[in-house]
Amino acid sequence: MTRLLPSHSFAVVLVFAMVPAALFAQKSTVQPSDIANLKRVETPRISPDGKLVVYTVDTPVAADNHRNAHIWIVNADHSVPAHPFAYSGAAEHSPEWSPDGTHLAFLSDRTNPLAQPDGSPYIFSVAEGTRRPDVPAIPDSKGSKPDEPGAQLWLIALNGGEAQPLTNLPGGIRAFKWSPDGKFIAFIRTDTDGKEARERKAAKNDETHIDADYHFDRLWIYDLAAHQARLLTTQDLNIDTIDWSPDGKTIV
Repeated sequence: MTRLLPSHSFAVVLVFAMVPAALFAQKSTVQPSDIANLKRVETPRISPDGKLVVYTVDTPVAADNHRNAHIWIVNADHSVPAHPFAYSGAAEHSPEWSPDGTHLAFLSDRTNPLAQPDGSPYIFSVAEGTRRPDVPAIPDSKGSKPDEPGAQLWLIALNGGEAQPLTNLPGGIRAFKWSPDGKFIAFIRTDTDGKEARERKAAKNDETHIDADYHFDRLWIYDLAAHQARLLTTQDLNIDTIDWSPDGKTIV
């Protein structure tokens, strides 16, 4: 004689039979590539009035590919979804608000109009008496190719418009800081090879000058009204981080 299980017993068996399959379907092993491909949110900066936040979204790329980093903006109260603010085919990162909150300065290696041979509608110069061998007063178009410009300072208005380049210096800029009054931007730039060193390397001359070819991180200052950069630390020492005094008269 065959006994039939109560219907509720069958339901319990069925549920228990389904649970392992459901749990198995939800599980997945995290692979190293999953970690490596995670997007990173970096350098968040709150606007002076506290209403906006800008930040960098850095997307991992394959080796030898160009960095994929762009600046996004979002309302602090989440009233408007986050969206790209400074975005190009190059990389944009390290946004910093002007003290009055009307502009953003940032670093980018996008195509720079200041480096175009046919001239530019923008202005940039290096102050007299502060030039270095690796920052020629007049680019030598007939000589060796200079170092790649690297990341330069750019400025964009919060209310729209195109970003404008502020600098065009060989080797690029590593870090920067607005002055409290918004009239100046102090920045750190690493030395690059001068003309002689570039020509030596181009000729495959591997001669090395000990303690002579060291590239220092030097402090510069950019005058927004004059569109001019001036070297502040002429002595051979490395500048790592900088900050302004509240009155804007001193940089530490």
